[in-house]
Amino acid sequence: MQHVIIAEPDSPWYEDALVFIRTLYVKKHNCHLVAQPDVIHILYEGDTLLGTMGLAHNSTTNYAFEYCDPPDVASRFLRGTSRQHLAEFTRYTLGECATKEIVFTRSITLLRSLIGDARERGVTHLGFMGKLSLLRLYAALEIPTEIFGVPTFSPPAEGERFGTYAQQKGMHVFGAYL
Repeated sequence: MQHVIIAEPDSPWYEDALVFIRTLYVKKHNCHLVAQPDVIHILYEGDTLLGTMGLAHNSTTNYAFEYCDPPDVASRFLRGTSRQHLAEFTRYTLGECATKEIVFTRSITLLRSLIGDARERGVTHLGFMGKLSLLRLYAALEIPTEIFGVPTFSPPAEGERFGTYAQQKGMHVFGAYL
């Protein structure tokens, strides 16, 4: 039976999730995970790790989606809302799946868990970078989203924390209103 575990850095499941993410990202996307999310939602079936979604919700974090065109996306996205209510969807990783329907079902299970947890933490605005296909998940949960642009990166920023996004093609910057 499938179940989701919410793991913070001191959780015994957190390190296993990071290993899973790092391994798949290097293999699938030829990029590395630099950030360590504040919390990782982990989908298991029995003892088998099927997928993860990460969330950064610490208000002092420099969120990656601020480094994009047009400028000042975060402040326009928040529209006066306190930065305390902002989080970033930091990583989304699934293991091999037999069909697109299984991918979609697992993704919805993880996103529903992540959104519920974010709301409990007082998050009302969720920013993220990804492919346009991610919007389908939010639409299935009837969560309004907005596309802000395409991320731009100078040569690797000092202390870049959220992975090597610049190596990935077709990335967009989104916001979701919870």
